[in-house]
Amino acid sequence: MGLLGFMFLRTRHGHAPPPPPPAPATEKASEEPTKKVAEKEWVRVTPEGAGYSVAFPAEPAEPKTGTLDFNGKKVPITSLTYDTPHSLFTSGHAVLPPDVDPDIQLLAKSLAASWKLEVTHSMTISYKGSPCADFEGKLEGRAVKLHGRVFVAQGVLHVLLVGTDDDSIETADKFFDGIQLEAR
Repeated sequence: MGLLGFMFLRTRHGHAPPPPPPAPATEKASEEPTKKVAEKEWVRVTPEGAGYSVAFPAEPAEPKTGTLDFNGKKVPITSLTYDTPHSLFTSGHAVLPPDVDPDIQLLAKSLAASWKLEVTHSMTISYKGSPCADFEGKLEGRAVKLHGRVFVAQGVLHVLLVGTDDDSIETADKFFDGIQLEAR
């Protein structure tokens, strides 16, 4: 869970948190697996059937599917990533089966192990009305320091990871504030 819990102890030294990106524009339903709506410099993406949308600083790569191991229980996870040599933005989601323990710290540890994350600091916070593992860490093979959040909403595990060369708390906040959950 090396990517979770990174933003918790930072202060803004008098800076107000950045406003969340604007709500996605209303569009007709499409047959595309992912809807994308441009927002100034950021791009809002709505993964099909995921129950949320998230704003990226640029067009993310196509969705990827992997598997997480929660104490022997294999759970599919879908992720979107915008990756450059100097930054990494990842959003992922996985529908949790009823027999997976919803303890957020256990879920975060399992995620960290599955994604080869080295967590250097973690704490539990409240985020989007749910308990959230907020952490700092490193991803194997990457030089950037990562900030991450893992939380469960409506039976879905959500993962947000961000890392930039300049370790900008404002950029991380904008990414974290850019997730919008849909009622299910």
